[in-house]
Amino acid sequence: MQELRLRLIDIDVIGVVETHLTSYVNDAEISLDGFNLFRQDRQGRVGGGLALYISNRWKSSLCTDMMQQGFNESLWCTVSTNQGSLLIGLCYRSPTSDIINNARLLTLLDSAANNHRCGNIMIMGDFNYPSIDFRNQSVSEGPMSDASKFFDKCQDLCLLQHVYDPTRFREGQCPSCLDYLFTDEENLIHNLQYLPPFGKSDHVVLQWELTVFAQELISHLKKLNYWKGDYSAISHHLRTINWSEHFRGKSVIDMWICFKDIVTDLIDTYIPPKSDKFRKKKGHWLSSSTIKMIKQRDSMWKKYVRFKSGKNFEEYKKIRNKVTSMVRDDANSHRKSLLHDFKGKPKKLYGYMRNLQTVKDITTVLRKPDGSSTSTDQETAEELKKFLSADLLI
Repeated sequence: MQELRLRLIDIDVIGVVETHLTSYVNDAEISLDGFNLFRQDRQGRVGGGLALYISNRWKSSLCTDMMQQGFNESLWCTVSTNQGSLLIGLCYRSPTSDIINNARLLTLLDSAANNHRCGNIMIMGDFNYPSIDFRNQSVSEGPMSDASKFFDKCQDLCLLQHVYDPTRFREGQCPSCLDYLFTDEENLIHNLQYLPPFGKSDHVVLQWELTVFAQELISHLKKLNYWKGDYSAISHHLRTINWSEHFRGKSVIDMWICFKDIVTDLIDTYIPPKSDKFRKKKGHWLSSSTIKMIKQRDSMWKKYVRFKSGKNFEEYKKIRNKVTSMVRDDANSHRKSLLHDFKGKPKKLYGYMRNLQTVKDITTVLRKPDGSSTSTDQETAEELKKFLSADLLI
């Protein structure tokens, strides 16, 4: 414990397996300043035992439903983060674990991977499966062995294992990788280190950095809305410039810099900035709940692109399908509303059909009965009105 206390620098979570603690050891004897202690002692026989220390800077609580799955030794806690909660599991599978207990471990992994109350999961511990080689994705035992079933379950659940090098060293024995670290997303674990063992332990100390909150990158690049630029004003300003005076005595490079500065200033003046926000246009038929769900879908897509995992893709696909259904429902409701509004209102129908046209017919000039042409929009409208009225009276 003394050596552990000396290493407590920038540490938030500590998991210890095979604590060999009993009820005769009080929490105060093994407590660490600034940490909340969660422990599970082996019952009925010596050895084993788990202890989980979580910094009191984080809000943590015991996850009792995960500890009632029947597996002999596991300890589970939820930690609140800035983006939800993190499920932390600490497990110890004894080398003498029987078939029933090994099957319960698979059920436990299922429950952890499908725990939708937590945003992410991290499972660590000593699993004692030396025949599994996660680096080469292989198992040296048969396909029906407990090791193969454990490996296949991890693959099926898309759990990512981050420890590849040997973690147990004993004189006269081949080093083996018995300690695992699982997460449900890539890029959560960084700077994994294999440190010397504590005391007389033959297992290395694993230390890593876990990303619990990734600040979304905000682009400060100025975006312009070129569709709404005043190009007439830009053209007029360029025509008023005496280019001969501007370019007199300058080299080609200097002339280019001068021209570029002028155009840049005009762009800043006559091209408005672009807004990244999704604005509901007047008359837009998407409901506010659909727009909100679209934003969630876009956010989930960014999360999947950044942290590719089966779980993130399934969550994205679920929201994507929901958005598709909501958009379809909104479109059907909008069409029904339009049909109801068009009854007895032909002008509204014609206006709607005109808005749907990609290329619109524009009437600018009409010829009058005396042979002259109209000169204003008002005059054109009056002549068109007279023509249609006379045509309808016949």
